[in-house]
Amino acid sequence: MNSSSLLKFPFLSALAGACLLFFSPGAAAIDKSAVKPAPAAEKQENAQAKPDARNPERDKKNSRKNQPGQAGQAIPKAGPKASPAGKTPEGSGTVITVSGKAQDEKVSREKAASRDEEYLKRLSAEVARITLERDKIVAENIIAKEKIIKELAAREAETERKDMEIDEAETELKRITAVQKAGLEKELTEMRAEKERLVLQSEIAKAKTEAELSKLKLLEEERKSRLSELNSAIEQKEKEFKANQYAERKPVYLEKPLQGKQIVVSDRRIALNGPIHSETADYISERINYFNNKDQKLPIFIVIDYSPGGSVMSGYKILKAMEGSEAPIHVIVKSFAASMAACITTLADTSYAYPNALVLHHQISGFAYGNLTQQREFVEEAEEWWRRLAGPVAKKMGIGLEEFIEQMYSNSSSGDWTEFADKARNLKWVDHIIEEVRETSLIKHPDAESDERQTESSTYHYGLQELRDKDGDPYVVLPRLAPFDYYWLYNPDSYYRMK
Repeated sequence: MNSSSLLKFPFLSALAGACLLFFSPGAAAIDKSAVKPAPAAEKQENAQAKPDARNPERDKKNSRKNQPGQAGQAIPKAGPKASPAGKTPEGSGTVITVSGKAQDEKVSREKAASRDEEYLKRLSAEVARITLERDKIVAENIIAKEKIIKELAAREAETERKDMEIDEAETELKRITAVQKAGLEKELTEMRAEKERLVLQSEIAKAKTEAELSKLKLLEEERKSRLSELNSAIEQKEKEFKANQYAERKPVYLEKPLQGKQIVVSDRRIALNGPIHSETADYISERINYFNNKDQKLPIFIVIDYSPGGSVMSGYKILKAMEGSEAPIHVIVKSFAASMAACITTLADTSYAYPNALVLHHQISGFAYGNLTQQREFVEEAEEWWRRLAGPVAKKMGIGLEEFIEQMYSNSSSGDWTEFADKARNLKWVDHIIEEVRETSLIKHPDAESDERQTESSTYHYGLQELRDKDGDPYVVLPRLAPFDYYWLYNPDSYYRMK
């Protein structure tokens, strides 16, 4: 590109000047005056606008040409008047078109110059930033270089010292007499040998250091390898320990779980222990619904280890969940089922019990407060619950409700009619007497960290906490009853109490 091109494009001239400044050694700033756009075009404009003293007539003529006018307007030269339309008069002058093109070009050049100047400012700032960054990198390199020089200074200083001594000895050797030259040469030889010895010692020390580092790296690798082996062994032991927590059997699913005097229980098992209240009802109902959604043919087992009964509303919710189940419900009593729990056992599709398990039926009990009218209403509501829950039990026994009550008190002065399961079967409280319950769902060690299977020790009270009174006697506070609810509960020693 020649100089005329640079004059046509001033910003290229500025860019070239900035690049020359940036890449020049030791450049720290940009002289803006050095990269200003060439004023060639500007001089050309001034030349056109400046009057010509030598030829006034030509200047006058040019001024008439440059007068502002509408673009495309034609001004004829002096001459004969124009003829009618379509005709050109003889001797008419040539038509000259005067437009704002020159003025537009001037404005365009000014705008271009402004843009170039703005671009030059940005370019100058960028060059300054890059220069500063370059200086920073150079400074960092200098610091790093000085650090390396300092690290090597100790050994180089000793070597330089010996070199200086050698040089001094050589100089001294030249000016002393021939007699002393032999001694100096010997001393020089010794000094050279000393230098070689020092260099050799330095190399040996370096080699020893590298060997020591290699040894340390080897020991580190061996330690890591050993640690990895130990971690692998620990992981293997943990896996083996976890594997030992599980039996190598799967739950057994039978549509007919009674095998002689043995009943086979799968993992479709729900524990019912402790007093029955709202949380107990939710726990059991949710699992009945879940097992039905999973399979409607295989039986569901409700296993009662020990339950004294509880809330009639919560017990009724369990009964309705059992009644609505497509899968058959099997209730198993291992130790004791009283009151509401006995009602659930008797009204189940199929029930089982160990021969020495106890089943207890009695009337609903409660606590009446208020005036006599309110107490009578309380009794009437309790009697209605009794009729609705105990009525189906009496019907299954083949007797009426009144006769059921009479037999309660004929068998026990307190009305707590208690029978061992082998005799309760004759009363139709239990359907089958079994000698063994085969729990096939217990495939995880009971002492493992988590076990969802409910047991008497783990969830005996379903969230209820055992406390001690001022006499040191243990007790459990029962949840507050909802309106129209009653406790159908066997509680002879007041272990279960209400606030």
